[in-house]
Amino acid sequence: MTMPHSLRCRIVLLSCAALLAACSGSSGGDGLDLDGFGAKYKLADGEVSGWTQKTTADAFALYTPETLTTAIDGAADPYVERRMKYALIQNLAGPGEQDCILQAMDMVNAGQAQSMLAEQKKVNAADMAIPPYDASVAIASDALTGIKVFACFEALFVELALDGFGVADHAPAREAAAKLLAAMEAKTK
Repeated sequence: MTMPHSLRCRIVLLSCAALLAACSGSSGGDGLDLDGFGAKYKLADGEVSGWTQKTTADAFALYTPETLTTAIDGAADPYVERRMKYALIQNLAGPGEQDCILQAMDMVNAGQAQSMLAEQKKVNAADMAIPPYDASVAIASDALTGIKVFACFEALFVELALDGFGVADHAPAREAAAKLLAAMEAKTK
């Protein structure tokens, strides 16, 4: 007995829909929801030597495209346009007066994360190397008393706003950035 053509089409369509739902429900292929993303990518106190989460009310927050757009109206557009799925923002205190605002975003795939890196490199005139990373992975721009860093690891896009390092020498800020980025890169493995 053969199945009617319309029934075969419905079965195929339902199978495709189930496959698409399964793929779109994943975070870079690891199947995380928003809370799982936060748990995976949040830096624990001391995970990077000398760095802890600040104790302020806004020290850690998780976002979807909709809530990020509400939180930073206008500034969220480049991320949302590149299909950002989840984001976290974590405020960290480092040694002395140093601090860091860490933003990590699930850009769904490596191409979208690379696109975001290229955009931020251009917009921020980022041309400062962060050894040992190649400029196609991490790059920084000068900020008042620190640096702003942009990086991508697979589908994860990371921004670091490092401050409190002084204006004369960016080497300490670049070293701190490399340590923070290494911790974030390790979380993608």
